[in-house]
Amino acid sequence: QNGFDHISGYRTTAYLAGPYVKRGEVIKTNYNTTSFLRTIEQILGLTPMNQFDAAASPMFDCFTSQADFRPFMPVANRIPLDELNPRPEDIQNQLLKKNALVSARLNFKIIDACPETVLNKIIWHSVKGPEVPYPDWAVTLEQADDD
Repeated sequence: QNGFDHISGYRTTAYLAGPYVKRGEVIKTNYNTTSFLRTIEQILGLTPMNQFDAAASPMFDCFTSQADFRPFMPVANRIPLDELNPRPEDIQNQLLKKNALVSARLNFKIIDACPETVLNKIIWHSVKGPEVPYPDWAVTLEQADDD
């Protein structure tokens, strides 16, 4: 769990679908992975696998006792997926052009083979823009010694 591009499992979203799932609701109850397991066990009438899912809170807030069999209405994508990555020669900003060329050479085939700081800076500027400085102050190279 390191780097600005990491989405912590503690703070991610979950999506549920089905006729007994509350429609149009944003549930703010704090659930975790074992809550999912506990909910599945409850639905299927299974006993918990271990003490962790036995103690987990089922996701009761997400469901209703009345089934809603209306068809799901998907939201159309508004982001043109074929235009996400322009050719480097079409990029006007020099930093973004450099980042595009560098990222094309990074090794994404092997887990964690990309230099973390290089990739984090590329992602930072692609999201925040080239004018927003990368927060070097927030990145420390050495852990503080607590002794």
